[in-house]
Amino acid sequence: MRWTSLAIYSLCVVATAAVYSKDQRYVIEGYFVFDHEAFANYEREDSDKALLNALTDMDFFLTTVNERLASLKKDGLDIQLRVLKTDRSSGIYQSNGRTDILKSFNAWLETTQAKQRIGYDVAIYLTGHKLPSSSSGHKAGYICESTRSNPQHPIAVVPFDGSTFMINDLLKNIAFILGSGKDGSGSYNIMRSSSSPVSSEEIYFYSGCTAFDIKEFFAARDVSCLLELSGIKHSAIPNTMPEFYNGRAQDPDVLCSRRVHKDSVACRSPSLYGVEELGGDIVCQQLYCTSKTDYLLCESEWPSEGMWCNPNKICRKGKCVDDMWGRKNDVFQGCAFRDTKSPISTNGHSCASMFRSLGPSMCSTYGDKCCDTCAKYKTSYPGCKWGDKGLLVNGKSSSCSTYLHRSGKRQCYSKTVARICCKSCGDWLSSQRRKRELASDKDGKAESRGVSSATDLYEDQVRDGEPGAIMDPTLTTVDDEGQVLSTQKLFKSREVKRPVKEDVDVEP
Repeated sequence: MRWTSLAIYSLCVVATAAVYSKDQRYVIEGYFVFDHEAFANYEREDSDKALLNALTDMDFFLTTVNERLASLKKDGLDIQLRVLKTDRSSGIYQSNGRTDILKSFNAWLETTQAKQRIGYDVAIYLTGHKLPSSSSGHKAGYICESTRSNPQHPIAVVPFDGSTFMINDLLKNIAFILGSGKDGSGSYNIMRSSSSPVSSEEIYFYSGCTAFDIKEFFAARDVSCLLELSGIKHSAIPNTMPEFYNGRAQDPDVLCSRRVHKDSVACRSPSLYGVEELGGDIVCQQLYCTSKTDYLLCESEWPSEGMWCNPNKICRKGKCVDDMWGRKNDVFQGCAFRDTKSPISTNGHSCASMFRSLGPSMCSTYGDKCCDTCAKYKTSYPGCKWGDKGLLVNGKSSSCSTYLHRSGKRQCYSKTVARICCKSCGDWLSSQRRKRELASDKDGKAESRGVSSATDLYEDQVRDGEPGAIMDPTLTTVDDEGQVLSTQKLFKSREVKRPVKEDVDVEP
């Protein structure tokens, strides 16, 4: 299927050059009409600045729209969207279906004589209502099909809730208005059938087939209205670049709360994104938000241009790149979304309050959600990403540092202690191994064996016959699921003072 799409794309590119070869700037002057529901999220966030913040975000989103319209230039099309006028209105939305929304909006435009008064090229209704689904099951939004039968008065209905979802939706609308159809099933370009984000750079560009459709549309109709600006009022070019935007739509938690539910936040599990650390290109291509029905479930949404994705790097067209203006941030490597703003436990603890309650040991459980708070405790030891775990000694809670200070570092020769106190024991056992390497190296140029887990270091001590290692008759090696891999007979070490025998376990 993918090869078929590539073949069609190649044919479209060749045919495009044959139909249209002269570059020409086409200006689409838009009349944007908000309904009351479009401001709902802004009213909730800051009622005093709801209108200002919504218009700021709209300019930012439309700037991104024009960046992606510019992808048509490779096929000889130069199209730009401008804002001629914005308005607010109520009573337009109809919940009966897609066609009724368009009819209602069109009737409102005729009643207000908007076309005659304003002289727009396209009228776009921005609604905060959840639009009905199409017959194919996709989320609605690009529902301007009636444009083809009435090309002199193109209209479109686009969802606007303050999230970046509207960008791709508006891009589809514009292409539909200009005569394009959808891309084939193998396409990842803007005009593909699905409205969901995918991890592909193609989603930021129109295909050659879309360019071909638009040029055929232009060749068959009088589109001189797009070649000159309206004499009624000068239109504005959206010009809020991601690097200079100062609103909230680059905050992943805000995007989730606007798009999914007011309590939704960005999911922070690296495994969900298929990576070991949260950051880099993947967060620029996919954003996962906690579900409205279950905060343990996550659903895919659109990230934003200009989001921080790593230290001093931002998202641009699906890539995590250096900020071109040299701006700095305090984002830690692998902590692109910072600490979560939602409770991290059923008793309502935040990252800060959980840290005050449990100290650094909370990081072994909540490190991914609280990566900012836990940054200083992060380690390079395998299986010990967020440091020491909570420790129970004889049924009482204790930190590893306190326990090892009281009972001695040689408690790390216990495999259980080495596993629980993986950071503290890893540091100490590493130093012990390095001492042995230097002591056995006659030239004084011993090379380190690299980073090992605390339990691996423990086994190194055993194999090297380190005095003080507490030997069982056998050493049993198990995998992550507790399945026995091997059993090895061990020699006895020299008699030394044994560590204190205590009941040690992971704190629940």
